[in-house]
Amino acid sequence: MKLGKICLVFGISLFAFAFAPSHITGRAPKEGPFQSPTDDSSWIKVDSFPVGPIGPSDALCGLKVYGDTVFLTWNRYNQPYVIRILNRITGVKLDSVIGHAVEYKMTPVKVGDSLYISGFYPSEHIDVYHLPTKTYLRQIGPFPGRRTRGMDWDGSKFWIGDNYTSPASIYLIDRAGNILRTLTNTGSPSVGWIMDLTLDRMIPNRLWLNDNSGDLARYCSFDTIANTYQVLASFTPPAGPGSTAEGIGFYGPDGGGYGYVYTNSGFTLWVWKMKVHEPITSQSKVYIAAADYLDIMNAWANLIRDSSDGRFPVVSVYDLSSNPTFPATAWYNDGYQVIATWSNFRYNDSTAVGDSLAKFIQLGGGVVSIFGADAIGYNLSGQYQTAYMPFTVRSYVNASGSMGTVHDPSHPIMRGVTTIVDNGSVSTGNTPATLRSPNCVPLADYNDGRSLVAYFDTSGQRAVSIGFLAYWGPAGQLSGQWVRLVVNALKWVAPSLSVKEPIPSTKRVSIFNVSPNPTRGRFNVHWTLPNKDGVDLKIYNTLGVNVYSAKVDKELLTVEKLPAGIYLLRFSANGYEENRKLIVLR
Repeated sequence: MKLGKICLVFGISLFAFAFAPSHITGRAPKEGPFQSPTDDSSWIKVDSFPVGPIGPSDALCGLKVYGDTVFLTWNRYNQPYVIRILNRITGVKLDSVIGHAVEYKMTPVKVGDSLYISGFYPSEHIDVYHLPTKTYLRQIGPFPGRRTRGMDWDGSKFWIGDNYTSPASIYLIDRAGNILRTLTNTGSPSVGWIMDLTLDRMIPNRLWLNDNSGDLARYCSFDTIANTYQVLASFTPPAGPGSTAEGIGFYGPDGGGYGYVYTNSGFTLWVWKMKVHEPITSQSKVYIAAADYLDIMNAWANLIRDSSDGRFPVVSVYDLSSNPTFPATAWYNDGYQVIATWSNFRYNDSTAVGDSLAKFIQLGGGVVSIFGADAIGYNLSGQYQTAYMPFTVRSYVNASGSMGTVHDPSHPIMRGVTTIVDNGSVSTGNTPATLRSPNCVPLADYNDGRSLVAYFDTSGQRAVSIGFLAYWGPAGQLSGQWVRLVVNALKWVAPSLSVKEPIPSTKRVSIFNVSPNPTRGRFNVHWTLPNKDGVDLKIYNTLGVNVYSAKVDKELLTVEKLPAGIYLLRFSANGYEENRKLIVLR
């Protein structure tokens, strides 16, 4: 926190409470310059709640969102800090953790039963508490030559903003405090002062941070191989230009598939809910079924997942050197729509695997086969080879090569692929003239005529062959956009497949409006229901007391005579539940 701004945080708190409705809707502009990413973000105010009064010399800093709770840091002047635990819908205080000492803290991060709180005074370190008992356990750090500001947890390590460098950097540590890597800020605009940061839970390799130097929220990409991060888009705080950017936490996807950022600002004592992502409408689960080292398959799984712009959130691996085949029907019924396969060892049973791949395609799935050699056991046999596989390969062609002729550069598989170099692996096969059937189409060849990419496409059944040794990718023997080529192929073989909706449409209540909101005592609730079952409506006050209950089967309901305050409206139907906040003024 830049201490020069503390005095600005509280000067208009009464103004904020008096005009609460102005914070509920609207659009905050993007600030340039920024590069528009393929998974571009939005920044739309959809809700807000007040966080209650604090002292004139106090400050509210970092926040994180966990389910229906918001953890918010309250730094009190000359008193121990407090972590407020608030209801995510209403802002009602549910609990609190009082700090063990007078310190200035940034971000509360919940990991299992532990609460980790980054801080910067009197030293740059992290406090650790046992959350159920609110007991202080220990301190991690300080970290010499580094600052400890905004923080988040990815399931195995902490991500921490460091303003000691210019531009600001992000370093990663484990739970013991060992520094694992440091990400430097590249590109323009640069990040000057990380107040808080949060990982994006919907789009891989993305994070959000509040940059206090420009008082902007930043949407960033990161690369843990190159150890860099870069700003993709910048947004003004929801309180408007000139307000300070403080805490930030991610929530989503919700039941409708949307993603949100919760953030607070130094000018007003509110937390805002900002819609940042539309639903990802087309996601697929991928199985890597290969005869290779497990670490190579896992490396490919990470590359595919992290390079797919959210399309492949689940990538699993299966060993076909020890297993004779795989359960095609069970995989497909379990939601897997794409299989990538290759053999660095020998397939345990190449005919059985080929038959299972053919069955998987017939069920509606897609297959990408990646080959470096054609020898007994290494290549595929069975029905996949005879009916679907675009090309096979010659035996053990030890030759380096680069991408030569591209037959259709506009094809989705070739999108963004301009260079492929195979630096001498056991490499690929037949020329386009000897593709397996008229339904197999060449896309690109090596510079010596060997096939690099070809596809099969008929009656909605799709398969792709790619000609290089998959092992060499993670081993560093391939260069160019080879990961992009494989990910494009996986996307293309399953272009119309998507994950089932989180809430079946037959069970979804669509709330069209709660109006007027805020209200002075009387309001209407409108909804649509896909079937004729009734809706249970309950209204709770800020103490959690149920002040109204009704089971209704009409689509317009009028409720009145509620005292002034903030209420939680809870709708439930067919096992689905949805909450809305209501503000009653007098």
